Amino acid sequence: MSFQNISSSRRRFIQGIMATGALSAISTGPLMSRAWAAESNPEQWIQSGCHFGAFEAKVINGEWTDTRPFKHDKFPCDMLKAVREIVYNPSRVRYPMVRLDWLLKREKSDRSQRGDNRFVRVTWDQALDLFWQELERVQKQYGSSGVFTGLADWQMVGKLHKAGGAIDRALGMHGSYVTTVGDYSAAAAQEVLPHVIGSLEVYEQQTSLPLVIENTNTIILWGCDPIKNLQIEYLVPDHEPFGYWQQIKDKVTQGKMRVISIDPVRSKTQNYLGCEQLALNPQTDVALMLGLAHTLYSEKLYDEAFVKEYSVGFEQFLPYLTGETDKQPKDAKWAAAICGIDAEKIRELARQLVKGRTQFMGGWCVQRMHHGEQYPWMLVVLATMVGQIGLPGGGVGFGWHYNGGGTITSKGPVLSGLGGLSNPPKAVHAADFRGASPHIPVSRMVDCLLSPGKKLAFNGETLTFPDIKMAIFTAANPFHAQQDRNRMIEAWKKLELSLFLTINGQPPAVLPILFCRLPPAMNAMILSNLALTLIKG
Repeated sequence: MSFQNISSSRRRFIQGIMATGALSAISTGPLMSRAWAAESNPEQWIQSGCHFGAFEAKVINGEWTDTRPFKHDKFPCDMLKAVREIVYNPSRVRYPMVRLDWLLKREKSDRSQRGDNRFVRVTWDQALDLFWQELERVQKQYGSSGVFTGLADWQMVGKLHKAGGAIDRALGMHGSYVTTVGDYSAAAAQEVLPHVIGSLEVYEQQTSLPLVIENTNTIILWGCDPIKNLQIEYLVPDHEPFGYWQQIKDKVTQGKMRVISIDPVRSKTQNYLGCEQLALNPQTDVALMLGLAHTLYSEKLYDEAFVKEYSVGFEQFLPYLTGETDKQPKDAKWAAAICGIDAEKIRELARQLVKGRTQFMGGWCVQRMHHGEQYPWMLVVLATMVGQIGLPGGGVGFGWHYNGGGTITSKGPVLSGLGGLSNPPKAVHAADFRGASPHIPVSRMVDCLLSPGKKLAFNGETLTFPDIKMAIFTAANPFHAQQDRNRMIEAWKKLELSLFLTINGQPPAVLPILFCRLPPAMNAMILSNLALTLIKG
């Protein structure tokens, strides 16, 4: 069946599914009609999953009453106890809502009223029509640079139940649009590391923890807190890494392994392992790394052969390290005055790095600052000077705290999930960015809204900020990711329309013009059908 030729029955089918979802959305329980559920299963345990792990929900007469962890999860997360509250939270948006002034005046509405203007309920047909009409208007009036979709899917854990993939299909069939590059989690690291170590690294598989347990003498946790962060995943965690960390704890207790956490704050991992902490001053990590590197170099502790054979650029780095270029050697004494750690402790740590096998485990928090790319870059330099990259239980990694990092993974096939169409039909509107860039760094969204046309140097290219008029977010909340909330509010007033599609989460923000929460019965497949609505209206 061609996606270009759609019968009217398809729209009626969607309306029927929506009607079913609407019943559940306005019923006494948001999961489903209690009476309907009670007919065949008055009480049952239903398996499901979330970012905190797999679990079973006890459902009585259609109402979720209790939660227990999946029986094969040996290290369940306490946060599972809060999942039911998300489903029944009174702040959830159960049907489409539109800001009143925008409903009356559309793009000519008073944008200063955002956040201080009441919303009114509309039907699903009205919501779809509003979406379609505005998408058409903006594409025709402003071209591809007028439509933006960025953050998506953090509330989603399914491969097919994937709002971001569905909206990408929909917008791709309608026309082109501005998207984002990178993410808030590890943007600086993920952009610089391919140039430094040849890999994205932050989302790559790490050396397996069994190899670390068998071969490593010293673990350096640099701003890394796996015991806290491995409780959750982007998908559904099985919490298997905690079994390995239990073995690491035993080796630390027995004095067979040394773990040193370099972190300004006391972390869950430090408390669990009972390990050492070097509490440096916040955002002085690179200075400490330089002090360590200078000690390795000046005391001839570094692996000169490895550096010459497997790296490039060390000759360009040395003049800065030794102070030849600026008359300031980056020695331990210099570093101590900046990072707040005694110079002799810095020297002792440098010597420890080359006593046996050392594994550097880098976190992401350190790179979330000005010049954040210098931290992962310098940590790779340190690991290169130690000379153990590629050896079992040695080297450096940046994903130990993420998505079960360090667990042994299967070589079997992986379900790819909902994504782009392999042979998509020709889009209704041709790409037309009108001199602007088709993508922006995700953290520059506010800058883009406030300064359209501004040039930005980014990862080897010069970007031109587009003039965005319509922003679409799916299962995500851009407001909680922004660093300057007041500046974000000002930027939001530049938009003529902002639309949120959320499928199973809390309402995304208080300032969008149009809220559209799909009912529980309307899954990602139905959202894919929304793409067809965007074509035919």
